[in-house]
Amino acid sequence: MNLKARAARLLKKYGLTVVQYQMILTIQGNTCAICERPQSPYRSLDVDHDHKTGRIRGLLCFLCNKGLGYFRSAEQLLEASRYMDSGHTGYYVPKKRRKKRVA
Repeated sequence: MNLKARAARLLKKYGLTVVQYQMILTIQGNTCAICERPQSPYRSLDVDHDHKTGRIRGLLCFLCNKGLGYFRSAEQLLEASRYMDSGHTGYYVPKKRRKKRVA
């Protein structure tokens, strides 16, 4: 997307100017607000916002933004985090055996 089209899209969709977007990006250290991956030269970070209030939370990489989108609420996301940190079933996935190469 060319710069003029990007500027128009930011303004229309999020009410942000390119300067405001750059300020947020600078505050975040030019990285995703969640995983801290640097912005790709091929894809800019996505504007993350609350769909109910319109409040802009920050800029996220595609993967983090997509991941958040799968949860319907902050409570559901917290529950998922608790689940990840909880114990386990006691079972383990077996390690794969490497096949020996024949020389």
